[in-house]
Amino acid sequence: MKKTITLSLLATSLAVQGMAQGAEETYPYDYAYSTQEYTPLENPTIILGNTGWDDELIPLTLDFAFSYKGEAVNDWILDTYGGIYINEQFLNDSMELPTIIGISGDYMDNGNSAIGYQITGAEGSRILKIEFSNVGFYSYEDETGLGLGNANYQIWLYEADNRIEYHVGPNEVDPALIDFMDENTPVITGLCYEAADQLIMHTINNNGGANTDSVYTFNPNDVEETLFLNLIYGPEYPAEGSVFSFTPPEPSAIKETAVQLINEIYPNPATDHFMLELKNTPAQGGQLSIATITGSIVATYAIQDSKTQIDLKGL
Repeated sequence: MKKTITLSLLATSLAVQGMAQGAEETYPYDYAYSTQEYTPLENPTIILGNTGWDDELIPLTLDFAFSYKGEAVNDWILDTYGGIYINEQFLNDSMELPTIIGISGDYMDNGNSAIGYQITGAEGSRILKIEFSNVGFYSYEDETGLGLGNANYQIWLYEADNRIEYHVGPNEVDPALIDFMDENTPVITGLCYEAADQLIMHTINNNGGANTDSVYTFNPNDVEETLFLNLIYGPEYPAEGSVFSFTPPEPSAIKETAVQLINEIYPNPATDHFMLELKNTPAQGGQLSIATITGSIVATYAIQDSKTQIDLKGL
């Protein structure tokens, strides 16, 4: 019997992977991975101490304006999931994912936790460093009222070039605490922003030790859980010393994301082939990749027209 391939979830993956393989302008930040010894902050200003906190939002006003998408922002909203929002509206429209996602997890106080910040450097080259220190993870099996495990990481915002960095410190995190399928929040790291009435996510995946980035686009009102499986960083918390860096390609602004959306896929379900229709004819060198829900690419096709037949034989 021929296998029938259902495309309701695959369609999202097609849009995602096609975008990720596109031209350079589809990535509004230049991403880089490096390693650096982690240094805890000395005498930071404490935002939250070991007060048993969980699921909180805290206003955060900076001493300098950090430029995000060309907009100078002083006032932010920090959440206890590991990130910061640019404004209330984005908080309401973003599936509760921050603008600067950080290394997002379902953090809570483990009895020895703190969230604080420090500003270093001279005017014009200051760096805001926000630190999540010894934070625990929420677990449905926890009966102590405190988080389990502990993790350390920092968000750095650079005044000079509007760069965003995440620095990973020592951590002891049982993978079961971040297992998405076990009803716990996965580790998602990257950025989230709006473009052309879509949410854009620039996220990082750890595949066999290689920290690579991908760009995803979707309607915030129509998101499948399967998509989030592709957003999980990996089965473990990021390694100590990891540095994830996002740098705007221009000092004063971030280029708008080039979004190319699928218009229609049919027939659905499909057996031998399906037709792919795009809203616009793709740029030269357009490419479509078909991926499994775990992110493994199983086929790649050159896309030159707005309407293309995709062969499914052998998949």
